[in-house]
Amino acid sequence: MMRGDTAAEQLAATYETVRRFAAVVGPPDVEPDDLVQEAFVRALNRGLEGIDDLTAYLRRAVINISSTSRRSWVRRRSALARLGPPTQSEEMYVPMVSDLFRLPPDLRAALWLAEVEGWSYGEIGRILDCSEDAARTRASRARRRLRLELVQEMER
Repeated sequence: MMRGDTAAEQLAATYETVRRFAAVVGPPDVEPDDLVQEAFVRALNRGLEGIDDLTAYLRRAVINISSTSRRSWVRRRSALARLGPPTQSEEMYVPMVSDLFRLPPDLRAALWLAEVEGWSYGEIGRILDCSEDAARTRASRARRRLRLELVQEMER
């Protein structure tokens, strides 16, 4: 990103990439556009001139926002489970997508970036603010947890 670009130009250049990422990482009840907007507001508050890689910053912000949202989503889902059968919104998701949303945002992000976007673990580590080995471990944990979920689903 060039330093002379306006905030609108920088957002336009990164929007689709960050939105796709937010759609995977974010909780199912939060619109990806809302996550991107909140992440960009945080970037603007920090000052765009102080951010070297806007896309990486926005992705990290989306993960942080999603982690906070996920905690409240898990509490709501748990409360709904105690009240009765699943809601219609939970039934709308294909089982594998539903399994993906059971992963914490950082694991989901590592898996998405590695498997779908084809990023190296070094790049993923930079986005997730961890080492290359930690990024590789997160993607591995995500795969293992998904595999376990699928095996348990098949056994039912």
